[in-house]
Amino acid sequence: MVEEISLQPLGTGTHRLYRLTKRGWGTEELVCHIAHRLGLPRAALAYGGRKDRAAVTVQHVTIRGRRDRSLEGDGFELRSLGFVGRPMGPDAIIANRFDITLRRLDFTAGDDVAENLRQLARQGVPNYFDDQRFRSFSQYRCFPAALLIRGEWKQALRLLLTTPEPGAPRRERERLAQLGEAWGRWEECLPLVRNPHQRRALETLARPGGAAAPALARFPRKSLSMLLASYQSHLWNRALAAAVRRHSPAWIALPGMAGEYLFPAPGTEELPHALKTLVIPTPGPRLSPVEGAGKEAMLRVLAEEGINPAALRLRSLPTTFFKSFPRNAFVVPNEITLEWLPPATDSAPAASARLTFSLPPGAYATMVVRGALLRRRWPAKDEGFYQR
Repeated sequence: MVEEISLQPLGTGTHRLYRLTKRGWGTEELVCHIAHRLGLPRAALAYGGRKDRAAVTVQHVTIRGRRDRSLEGDGFELRSLGFVGRPMGPDAIIANRFDITLRRLDFTAGDDVAENLRQLARQGVPNYFDDQRFRSFSQYRCFPAALLIRGEWKQALRLLLTTPEPGAPRRERERLAQLGEAWGRWEECLPLVRNPHQRRALETLARPGGAAAPALARFPRKSLSMLLASYQSHLWNRALAAAVRRHSPAWIALPGMAGEYLFPAPGTEELPHALKTLVIPTPGPRLSPVEGAGKEAMLRVLAEEGINPAALRLRSLPTTFFKSFPRNAFVVPNEITLEWLPPATDSAPAASARLTFSLPPGAYATMVVRGALLRRRWPAKDEGFYQR
């Protein structure tokens, strides 16, 4: 469970503040659903951040106006808390509070988990973007935004229109395979597309002299922004991993969906100052100004990818863009508690524990879980452990 800590209700104000509890809904998807149920324009509702679809999440939503529009539905509850003088937004989030149950733990891991958490509370946890950010990578097996940066617009468009989602039904996979085979014969392709924006994109491409860039501009801004954010996050993660490799005397590499996550090895007495103070800008045409070595770390990654920062401007795609912002390399989880739970049966093969903590907005709870479960004693030749 994750609970957002943000705006506090007042006695009066121009917006009504609500507590939104949900499960099985993406935040934007649910907010659109609520707006439709209430007969309101989508712009009348505001929230601070997208919360995970799978978890039980609690966050704040504002609706313009003073009328109480509390509502319940399948998988959600919207309850009025009072009034505030502004709409909810990302800048209003103070922290997120997490309550997580860890299951199927090794009974011998108790001391390691407790010691790891003490180290995380003292030194912080690497502030990587976690696998939730890279779901599009698992679908396309690459970053479509990288194709856009290289100017390979037609290849990116074909990838977006012909790649099935993981677990897509057989009929859907067959339809997309037919679309791929007919690619370039636009009269044959058009009957095979389903979504209106896909049809508009192909109609644009089918016109005399039709180009892929204006065809891609037909895609919803949200979809394109998510593709850009995924690649932006991947590049940032690479910069942080390189910094951990450079400055830590020993580190552990954990596998991820789009690359490894490098953690300073448990038992490190003190986090190197170069990591403790490191702020890395996310990539953009103009890197956000930061103090220290963070800018150089990002420029090195862009150079390795053969990317000139100016190429991130994507002038041919005016509907979306890369925006650079500073992000701390390490964040410290606060108010950590660990409670070992009694086994369900006397013969239970594994242990469970309840872990609670808070993090600044934008940080991933899964990184704290990864850090908590690191092994503290490694075989000398273990593949995941690196030491200078």
